[in-house]
Amino acid sequence: MIEELLPSLEGEGPSPRQRALSSSRRPHLNAPALAAAIAQLPRLRLRGLMAIPEPANGFEAQRVPHRALRRLFESLRNQGLALDTLSIGMSDDLEAAIAEGSTLVRVGTAIFGARQAP
Repeated sequence: MIEELLPSLEGEGPSPRQRALSSSRRPHLNAPALAAAIAQLPRLRLRGLMAIPEPANGFEAQRVPHRALRRLFESLRNQGLALDTLSIGMSDDLEAAIAEGSTLVRVGTAIFGARQAP
C-alpha cells in the first residue's frame, strides 16, 4: 500500500523530495493518503512533516512553500492525526519558516558556517 503512494525514485530531473513542495509545481504524492497509511502501522508514529523547499529570494517568496506545508499539516491534524512537528526552514529561510508556524528549524550553516561538498 505505501509503496503505491510513493513516487518512483528512478528517472531524470529533480528528486521526488525536491518536486514535492516546489512553489511552481503541484505535489507529486498523495500526502494525506500516505499519512493515513503510515498512521495504521503498529510500530511507527507519524510525528509530523518535514520539507526543504527550493531556495527562493525574498521573505514573501520563501513563505509560499512553507505556507503550503503548514496548510497540509493543519489539514492532517484536522483529520485526526496527532502531528506535533512541522519541520520547515533552514539557516537561509528560518524567518519565513517561523512566520508560517515551523516547530523545528535546521540552522547548522548559521552556527557552523558553510560546508564544502565532499
